[in-house]
Amino acid sequence: LQSAHLVREKSLLIISIICVLALILSFLFTRLFSKRILQITTAISSYKEGTPVDERLPLSKNRTDEIGVLARTFVKMKSQIDQQLDDLKISLGKEQKAIKERDEFLQNMSHELRTPLNSILGLTQLLHKNQPKPEQIPIIDSLDRSTKNLKGLMYDILDHQKLIEGKVTVKYKPCIIHEILHDIHTSYQFEAINKGLKFGLSTEDNFKLNSYLCDALRLNQIVTNLVVNAIKYTNTGSINLTAKVISTADPIFEISVSDTGIGISPENLEKIKERFYREKEEISDRYEGYGLGLSIVKQLTDLFGGTLTVKSVKDKGSEFIVSLPLIETGINNDSKKPRSEESSLPELKGTYTILHIEDDISGQQLVSHILNRKSIKLIQTDSTEKLPSLLKEQMPDLMISDLMIDNRVIKEILNDIKQQYPTLPILVISGFDKNEMSTFSPFFLQKPFDINELLDKVFMLL
Repeated sequence: LQSAHLVREKSLLIISIICVLALILSFLFTRLFSKRILQITTAISSYKEGTPVDERLPLSKNRTDEIGVLARTFVKMKSQIDQQLDDLKISLGKEQKAIKERDEFLQNMSHELRTPLNSILGLTQLLHKNQPKPEQIPIIDSLDRSTKNLKGLMYDILDHQKLIEGKVTVKYKPCIIHEILHDIHTSYQFEAINKGLKFGLSTEDNFKLNSYLCDALRLNQIVTNLVVNAIKYTNTGSINLTAKVISTADPIFEISVSDTGIGISPENLEKIKERFYREKEEISDRYEGYGLGLSIVKQLTDLFGGTLTVKSVKDKGSEFIVSLPLIETGINNDSKKPRSEESSLPELKGTYTILHIEDDISGQQLVSHILNRKSIKLIQTDSTEKLPSLLKEQMPDLMISDLMIDNRVIKEILNDIKQQYPTLPILVISGFDKNEMSTFSPFFLQKPFDINELLDKVFMLL
């Protein structure tokens, strides 16, 4: 029994020592593994937060356990993500450069297109004012309509990207819808007749007698694109442009352009509203165009809060219906009396000097004709290098300037003049975006402008 008791005591002691040693070893192994795991989790957290990653990770190739595999997998993943981020940054840089170059191109293109259009429209207005002979009036009217049509096409090109980016807004003003539609009809009637087509216009009396709040430019763009498409895709038959009021809880007016053209397949009725979409390659070969027209119509209609509906039968014809909210002004056109444009301008006492900076000869001639008055002395130059001497010789009461002279932006030069002569008002006339001009000066006009707007601005500032 004594031997048995001794064995038991020795066994208990040995078991206790083994348990203590096992606990100590377990603790040490746990600390070791948890430290390795903590390194990996810390590295992942640091990488997530964008802080430098501690590279002291259990990366030994001899480690074949889960921790070694996890560490190597994380490092490989990090390397791939870093490479993808670098590639993304390079791509983003290229995209930003392309966007900048595109914006610069559109800005320059806007200036180059608006400047000659401005001269043609302004000089056409002056021809109307100079009491032309009766036989000259139809020619001047045709020139005016054609130029305004070209102006609308220019807006189609320049505003397309802005429409996609949501930067175009509708500006409501009282307008006579019948006159807008009549001008479009008159502008394209010759083209329709030239193809042997009948081109009809029908509008309700409401649109002739009453004024409605509308953005005339955008409405003109919508209808012009529809009419151009109708003439383009119709070889025989007729085209009809109609406008009517639909009486509902919220009144709307419908503008419809119908034709007897080639029609559209049912499966393509929605696709044609997408930009650059052309129904078939053979159609593209036979009919010129870029597939932007209906896309612009759809986007502008949405901008008005309206809807575009298309009805078509293949080889029989199509009808495009634009439904827009109708906003009355309460103004009856019969009651409007002709108002003298000159009577609203005040009498200028004394002589005022105006310095005009413009490198377009037609633009100089236009401003010269508009400001041809006894009380105004106009000094014109096409060079920014002459500005310092001109300003020293005679301090002008007003300076009119473009923002681009000789194909370069002159904002810095004008800013220097503003700092040197803080009381000198500067009226900016340019083809640049209105928002960009407003950041430079509170007084600006975007080409093409109405000559009466220029007179208003000039007289106000003087």
